[in-house]
Amino acid sequence: MTPGIFLADTFPLLKYVPDWFPGAGWKRKAKEWRTIPRQGVALPHEYAKQQMQAGTAIPSFTSMYLEQENMTTEDKKTFSSGLPTHSWAPVPTRKFLHDKKAYKDPFEFRPERFLPSENHEPERDPRYFAFGFGRRICPGLLLADSSLFITFAMVLLVFNISKAVENGVPITPKQEFVDGIVQYAQLLV
Repeated sequence: MTPGIFLADTFPLLKYVPDWFPGAGWKRKAKEWRTIPRQGVALPHEYAKQQMQAGTAIPSFTSMYLEQENMTTEDKKTFSSGLPTHSWAPVPTRKFLHDKKAYKDPFEFRPERFLPSENHEPERDPRYFAFGFGRRICPGLLLADSSLFITFAMVLLVFNISKAVENGVPITPKQEFVDGIVQYAQLLV
């Protein structure tokens, strides 16, 4: 949900208004929306647990994770990390992708940072972090990369992409977004 969509985001005191109060429809909508992400997590998890108990579960992230939780950890340590065998350690991918030591202005969209030039050494390729690591790397990495490359190449071949010009002045389009559970760009018609 987009911050600022309801008046209570600006005036926090309004969260104490009763649900039945006129104009408090936003409270009922928020309660309804609150269940959607929870169901998106809880329902597949419960389904996987039921399938595992029945012995009919197919391998999935959830079933593997639940099996790992049920494993007994050995005292033996792996590598030099000091973690018990079969431990699960989350990888801070977002930190890697926004590392100020690796990327100059990591929060700015600048795709040219990855291209080599005479005065510029290309910055680290984010694909090595964004798609996972080792045995857990995304199997669709090469397919996604190739599909996007072909799509962009065909679009650039066929279309001349530039800002509209009116009376010799380029027009910068407004960036308007539609609010809801997920915020997305409004299509220009």
